Amino acid sequence: QESKISNPPKAVVNLVNWVFNPDTVIYIKIITAFIVFNRK
Repeated sequence: QESKISNPPKAVVNLVNWVFNPDTVIYIKIITAFIVFNRK
């Protein structure tokens, strides 16, 4: 069980790397701005 905690599933690692990726942050900001402008 300890090995599972110290070595999380690759999918989780990929998700974390994706979330903290600066390019992803910019992508989310663009999507958010797109949604906001579509509401007006």
